[in-house]
Amino acid sequence: MISVEDAKACYIKYQSYYRQLQEEVFIFLNKIKEDKSGQIDIESVSQRPNNQIKLLSSIIKNIEERPDKYSQVKDFTDINDIAGVRITCYCQSDRDTLFDILDGELRQEYKDVVGDKKEDGAYRACHYNFSKSFSIDGADIKLCCEVQLRTVLGNAWAVQ
Repeated sequence: MISVEDAKACYIKYQSYYRQLQEEVFIFLNKIKEDKSGQIDIESVSQRPNNQIKLLSSIIKNIEERPDKYSQVKDFTDINDIAGVRITCYCQSDRDTLFDILDGELRQEYKDVVGDKKEDGAYRACHYNFSKSFSIDGADIKLCCEVQLRTVLGNAWAVQ
């Protein structure tokens, strides 16, 4: 598992690249929203508040208080949700249709695309995790991004 010290150092080193990736994905998904407007009703495409990536304090809290969450994380870049974008659809059929459309769209643009539908009690969301390589200090580093697809109702439940 990654240490708090390593997480702090890596966060500082990679944060601008994660922000760049998150913004790129946000623009990419808004284009899909526009292109598919006749097929799917999408309420919103959003980044975290103030277009920030996941906060370092949240990552540290997970390392310290939820070691199971990052038990498989050997390297900071293995954390899938530092960059993230959420898409909120009006109904489940739109969310499911978008999930299928995104599979092909994401695979054309990104690497290591993995989709997952989570139907855990009231929390119902679809997630896509994928990566993109950046040249950082002369090395190719793969950074991950997570896209969450929710319904308006599922989003209201999750953020309460």
